[in-house]
Amino acid sequence: MVNASYQPLIFNSNLNSHIKPSVISSNLCTTFRRLVMSDLHLGSSYCNEADILNTLETETFDQLILAGDIIDFQRIPKFTKTSLKIFECISSINDVIYIIGNHDNAFDKFSNSQLLNIKFCDQYEFVDNNKRFKVEHGNNFDCNIINCVFFMNILCVFANLIENLFKINLHNLNFFKPNLNLKKIFQKNSHIDTIIMGHFHHPEISITEINNKIYTYANCGDFVKNSSYLIIEDGVVSLKYVSST
Repeated sequence: MVNASYQPLIFNSNLNSHIKPSVISSNLCTTFRRLVMSDLHLGSSYCNEADILNTLETETFDQLILAGDIIDFQRIPKFTKTSLKIFECISSINDVIYIIGNHDNAFDKFSNSQLLNIKFCDQYEFVDNNKRFKVEHGNNFDCNIINCVFFMNILCVFANLIENLFKINLHNLNFFKPNLNLKKIFQKNSHIDTIIMGHFHHPEISITEINNKIYTYANCGDFVKNSSYLIIEDGVVSLKYVSST
């Protein structure tokens, strides 16, 4: 549910623009609320479409940030009528930021451009309540083989066959095991207060202290296993789960 009183930020949609893919924005609204979702994997066998639709329809927010792997192009996507409702819901939201992940890198050429209401980028920075946030998918911090498109395309074809033939949700096998050196990441991003990622399918919020400064790391989780997402409001990030019905 979108806050109707919010007026979206202006985004440069010129494909020839020299603006870097890291889009930076700020807002002066004191009640600005962001919904951050990642790893929906729409089109894959075990995408929890009902939970996605429920979140979009019941949460109140001013901006939707999709933090990568929204459509699973690396599998053989198969969409449903619920998929259509999700696409329709997203298309009705005024302000949508789409951060490109490794499963939807078919959108790579869209980076730093806009299609209707959706602004595509590789990473997104904003200021909320005097705190600086950075959102990116997170695959750049994973092992190099994850970012080998050719290998992953082949692997995902086999994964798709296994899931369909044996009805096994491979995401439940915990292949995604984050091994992040948060201290090193924050040292390279010392101007950032909070870094948000997806990719690892491991929802969490953790605190790191470096040189007497507190940094926050948050992971959205996913919608193939955890059905989790983040809410950012008044400079505070909260981890939420879709309630079981």
